[in-house]
Amino acid sequence: MKNILFLLLLLLCSCDFSSNKKQKSKESVSNNEIYENESSKNDSITEAAKHIQSFSNEDLPLEIHQISEKEFHTAQSKAPKSDSIPKITNFAQAEKHLKDIVTFRKDRDWTHFPQEIRFRNGTKLDTIYDLLNEIGFAAYFPTEDIVLFEGGHSSDVSFNLSNGKQTEEVGNPDYVIASPNNKVRLNGFYGGQECVFYFIQHYKDGQWQKTINLDHIFEKITTKMLCNLSAFWADDTTLYLAHPNYDEQGTMEFIHYKIILKPTVSDVTWSDFPTVSFPKKEQTNADNYDLLPALSSRQARLLLSGLFPDAENFKRVYSVPFSDDFTSVAVAFQQGEHEFSTILFNLDKNNQIIDYLLIAYDEIAESAVFTESVLNKDSIVVRKEFYENVITFTYEISPKGEFVLKKVK
Repeated sequence: MKNILFLLLLLLCSCDFSSNKKQKSKESVSNNEIYENESSKNDSITEAAKHIQSFSNEDLPLEIHQISEKEFHTAQSKAPKSDSIPKITNFAQAEKHLKDIVTFRKDRDWTHFPQEIRFRNGTKLDTIYDLLNEIGFAAYFPTEDIVLFEGGHSSDVSFNLSNGKQTEEVGNPDYVIASPNNKVRLNGFYGGQECVFYFIQHYKDGQWQKTINLDHIFEKITTKMLCNLSAFWADDTTLYLAHPNYDEQGTMEFIHYKIILKPTVSDVTWSDFPTVSFPKKEQTNADNYDLLPALSSRQARLLLSGLFPDAENFKRVYSVPFSDDFTSVAVAFQQGEHEFSTILFNLDKNNQIIDYLLIAYDEIAESAVFTESVLNKDSIVVRKEFYENVITFTYEISPKGEFVLKKVK
């Protein structure tokens, strides 16, 4: 889970709620644009050379193949169409659906701004959480129970009203493209800087869970940014993309890819993690990082390869005895030379990730950002400091192993 403060600071930069909200549509590439553009071009690549180039890394949860336009369209013609998710954009109608869940401000100039959000799991956010002061209503998706707001630079800000999850795990349902059996789907959100950030979700235990940061992995192994695209699923493990690319003269062409999801790793043990007792103060930082033992490659692949593909120099920290029904392990990693993160993962009996939480962070470039935590038997208090501004987040651990945000101070 990425640092909430970075999102908060980004959203504070602007509060542009003009009627040009869908600038992202202008920047994004529509299916029609792709197909009309490509139909006017001759396919110069022979059918025999289906995989023009392949990209793979054994530690990452997918492989990428660059394919011909012909192979892309052949597969596309056989694929079932993914239905769009219904939404309510009329504010008056949405407000009725959201009664007792989202309270909107009553003053004239702030009518579409949320005053308070009461999630169905008991979590509550109000305007003490500054993000609510910078967003306006955009849509409600009743079948997903997701409310979408518009933030600074027309960015997407979303909340799952059932479990309290936020944008980077919830996405914008307008970008959802589901597999034929609706077991896996592509999702994304507009970040306010011309690009959509894409990720993959799997359906687990009755809800959609983020499992793969697709844009990060795509750039890591192809060196190309995945910004805007057209896509479809052939089945539950095969995703096709048409991705716009600009040459040095600024001419746009489309590059086609086939992405294959690998089977998940599950035969991993955690017996080498020391078990801590409560309360446990978590302060992993740059000064003590090198003293930690290394994480095994299989442990790192299971925990980090999908969600944190840029992680390196992995360390094992400890296990936490929250429950006999799930396993809790803390691991640390670096992102570049100056950033050190510690993530607490809860895993089910099959070693599948239930939930994860950032419990420590340190950076030594400016030494202005720091996160530390106190782990208790039934709660976790996370203290985040950003340039002397301090916010404290209190989480409870549900019987299923989910981290439920209860208080922001």
